[in-house]
Amino acid sequence: MGQRLATSRGRLSVAARSRRPGNWMRAVAPFRRRLLVAAASWPALSRAQDSPALTLGVVPNVSPRLLVATYQPLRQWLEARLAQPVQVLTAPDFASFHQRCAQGQYPGYITTPNLGALAQADADARVLGVFEPGIAALAVAPRGRVDQALTDLRGRKLALANPASLVALRGLAWLQGLGLQAGRDFGVVRAPNEDSLARWLDAGDAPLALMSGGEFSQLSEPRRQWLGVVQQVAMLPGFFAMCPAQQSADEAARWQQALAGFLADPVSQGFRQATGLRSLRPLSRADQTELAPFIDATRHALATAS
Repeated sequence: MGQRLATSRGRLSVAARSRRPGNWMRAVAPFRRRLLVAAASWPALSRAQDSPALTLGVVPNVSPRLLVATYQPLRQWLEARLAQPVQVLTAPDFASFHQRCAQGQYPGYITTPNLGALAQADADARVLGVFEPGIAALAVAPRGRVDQALTDLRGRKLALANPASLVALRGLAWLQGLGLQAGRDFGVVRAPNEDSLARWLDAGDAPLALMSGGEFSQLSEPRRQWLGVVQQVAMLPGFFAMCPAQQSADEAARWQQALAGFLADPVSQGFRQATGLRSLRPLSRADQTELAPFIDATRHALATAS
């Protein structure tokens, strides 16, 4: 009986020791630390889930489906760098896109140089940078008629993709300098894309077309071989990266750094090959001088298109 009692007391003694505060705290300490770490992360997780998506607006110079697919690597990069969900949106046409930019619907956006200059002039938008390389404005014609293309244009049609594009406006100014004025010496036909431009030339309905170097490079190899460059009209500033005037300086700097960082990183290789965009540089005085004569013409072209 004494032995059983000693054993019983031993069990009571062990149980009593396990109930001492020091031993209990040591036992639960690892679980307590994990709980504290998890609790500390709940606000951050909640903020990330509740954060509204930022929007990157992109000018509709290609089809919306192709544009959104092409910009997926940039979207993913921006999400990681800006620590918020990012969506890529565009608009049906240049006029509606520019209107949305002016209304501040896009915290960051990529637009044509003349639309960017107009946004800067009318809405005090911030220019985050200018993409390199610049845009080559080309006048093209069937290879066998390159030398006669300007003579052939009189009384016929000039083909272009977008009357509000800087390539079209700069090309029309070049032709006017040569004594050829739209509406007086030739008509203008609009094609929805570069393939349609080539088809106008192929059918003989237009002896001359205006297109960018990027549009020319997107043509199939047989079409490129069939066409010839009458003249490179100008090398224009590249696309603009911008944000609305109401964006804070700190937020604008974050967008600029994220965009420039993406283009400098190897992860952007596919994007750079698809878009031709290589780097981001500051807006220069030469850019502003080049674009100033086309601000009013751009405003008029957008008003006519809407």
